[in-house]
Amino acid sequence: MQSLIINFRQELESLPKPILVHCKSGKRSGAFVMMHIGCQKDMSGEEVIKQAEEMGFECDVPELEQFLKKYVNDH
Repeated sequence: MQSLIINFRQELESLPKPILVHCKSGKRSGAFVMMHIGCQKDMSGEEVIKQAEEMGFECDVPELEQFLKKYVNDH
């Protein structure tokens, strides 16, 4: 999964802006974008979750939330 996120983040950098990212439920696309933003801004996993919630993103899948936090904290 981490290689998928790395590829996603690399693609984001090379695409013309603005970019629209979506998936069926919004959970995966929201998590991927928040991981990218968190890494760019050198945020902690907790800060990313807080900002995501402030933006209206609900991460109601505990495994996804933990993965997001860990990814951001490790990168």
